[in-house]
Amino acid sequence: MVISHVHFGYAENLPYNYSQLYALETNEYLNGEYVKTDQELEQDGFTSSGLTRYQETVKAYADTLHKKAVTFGEADKAPDLPLEVTHDHVRAATHLISNSFGKDKASPWWVVSQVSEYLLTATSAFALGNTAKAWGTPVFVISAVVAGILIAVRLSNTKSK
Repeated sequence: MVISHVHFGYAENLPYNYSQLYALETNEYLNGEYVKTDQELEQDGFTSSGLTRYQETVKAYADTLHKKAVTFGEADKAPDLPLEVTHDHVRAATHLISNSFGKDKASPWWVVSQVSEYLLTATSAFALGNTAKAWGTPVFVISAVVAGILIAVRLSNTKSK
């Protein structure tokens, strides 16, 4: 079986089988072209912290690639056949991983802000229906203004990205 050898964002066809990919993930196959030696990295100008970070990143990438490729293989697996992780599964995993680089993650405050928009909008609608009561008008005005500010901030941040 042929699977892809991955170099952080692109893949090429090389004759590696699933057990070799597993060995890579379990540190049994960390030689040759998978991981550069400390000496090679030092010759290329890596500091000790850069060398450590490089090795940790390669290991983490290999772990992630392995897990995602196996997941794609399991999704395509027929019930009566053994698992096969094909070139297409590894390529799909590579594509999925490379597309996730550089994407902003939503801040917990961003989520709280958006939920607050919805709650304040609902509160203002409820208060608008109760303007005959003493609390109706002030609650409506306050909730509508704060919801409007939150919406304006969210939209301005979305357009600036």
